[in-house]
Amino acid sequence: MGWMGKGWMRSLVGFAATLILTISGPGILPLLAQVGGPTVPSVAATKQFPPQGDVNGVPAMAPSPVPIDIQSYWAKDCITALAQLRWLSPDASGFFYPDEPILWGDYVTLLNQIEPPGPAQDWANP
Repeated sequence: MGWMGKGWMRSLVGFAATLILTISGPGILPLLAQVGGPTVPSVAATKQFPPQGDVNGVPAMAPSPVPIDIQSYWAKDCITALAQLRWLSPDASGFFYPDEPILWGDYVTLLNQIEPPGPAQDWANP
């Protein structure tokens, strides 16, 4: 191989692949939905979040609104479950716009709802 060895070719191929993926953006590797059938088990799709009725003497919350524009969308069951968990909600007109990209602020809000920020642990102390 000469004075450069074999590592330069591996590095060049890795650099070229990274460059191609970076320049082409998400267009080269789209995340395609599986439309062959339901992806959510029927038990999970019919489960009510939060539970309806009294639980330990505490009245249940009012049902959360389900977006009206997801009826024929491939992720309808997942979006409905997240809406019932109150992790996402439609806008004032009842639309969710599932094909629109999520905004950074909405993403951070969703992450904070899933795992609320808590007090710093021992690792954060100097």
